Amino acid sequence: MIFSPLARFRLALCALLSVPLFVVGCDNPIAGKVAGKIFRAPNKTPKNGLEFSRDVQDVARKAYAETFSVNVQGAVLRVGVVEPGEYSFQWTPKINGKNVWVEGPIKLSVTRTDAPAKGLLIMLHGFGCCKEQMLPWALELASAGYRVALVDLRGHGRSTGEWVGFGALEKRDMIKVLDTLEQKGLGKIPVGILGVSYGASVALDFAAEDARVNTVVAIEPFSSARAGIPEMARAAFPEYASKISDRMFRSAFLIGANKGVFDWDETDTSRSVSRIHHPILLIHGGSDTWLSPDHSRRLLSQAKLGSRLIVVPDETHVSLPLGMEKIGGDVRNWFDASLLKGADQNVDTSPSDEQITKKSPAL
Repeated sequence: MIFSPLARFRLALCALLSVPLFVVGCDNPIAGKVAGKIFRAPNKTPKNGLEFSRDVQDVARKAYAETFSVNVQGAVLRVGVVEPGEYSFQWTPKINGKNVWVEGPIKLSVTRTDAPAKGLLIMLHGFGCCKEQMLPWALELASAGYRVALVDLRGHGRSTGEWVGFGALEKRDMIKVLDTLEQKGLGKIPVGILGVSYGASVALDFAAEDARVNTVVAIEPFSSARAGIPEMARAAFPEYASKISDRMFRSAFLIGANKGVFDWDETDTSRSVSRIHHPILLIHGGSDTWLSPDHSRRLLSQAKLGSRLIVVPDETHVSLPLGMEKIGGDVRNWFDASLLKGADQNVDTSPSDEQITKKSPAL
């Protein structure tokens, strides 16, 4: 089984850039097509992603204690809940360039416990992905005693929605998701979020809006969507995206905001971090050429005292989220320290720091 979160974007750019880019402006049809490939819901393309793999769906059915929908403005989101228990998960991910392969079967055995959840952790996936791609993290943290809610962000996985907002729309969606979890009796416990890439920045925007969120672990976030989108596109697909000028991207951004009906000021992740009143944990790959570790360094400079950045040498944008054996212990320890002592005691006056960490396979 193979999946590539940006494969559809690459193919779209290839077709698009066979047309000369003569005119730049909001009325330029080529800028409109660029905007469509960036902002139109990724799941509008044929549904052949990881979430529709038989093996993955078999694992999901075993893992989810409950699934439900949440109505938000302009979309319906799908949520799956993994309760605390003992989860034995086996898979063999392999990386081949931009693609991740899973060799052989994916296996899961489940033993649920009656122990109360230590806290609620919300998992947010990357761009073009789905909630099932966060299942390995969910199972790891549910085995550590947490209730975990996995969310298909708008326009992703099995959720609906025509356009994405790079945090401006999604942070409001997530407030509704947490409201629903509380109404179901699943959320009135300390709350943390773990997000990857796009989902990491959404998590930070959400935490700035909702005081119920006690901490965030952000893996390879962007500090600014308007800076991160061209950087990632040109690094991941230079043969196509290098032909799109900064001016063309800016025109596409204006069109995308009009289509999605959002304000770019609502996607300023650096400003969001400055408004979060608790320490956060940032983790970035030292060899990430798609979104430079400087994105996390900029966020750390705005974060509350006690926040940390771990830069893991030799890890890329693709490999880092798969490296639970390298960063899983840091993530578990962070949530334990941040959530178990209670939100009203979650104060750390030590300086924020960057830690360059060489990780051994075992923690």
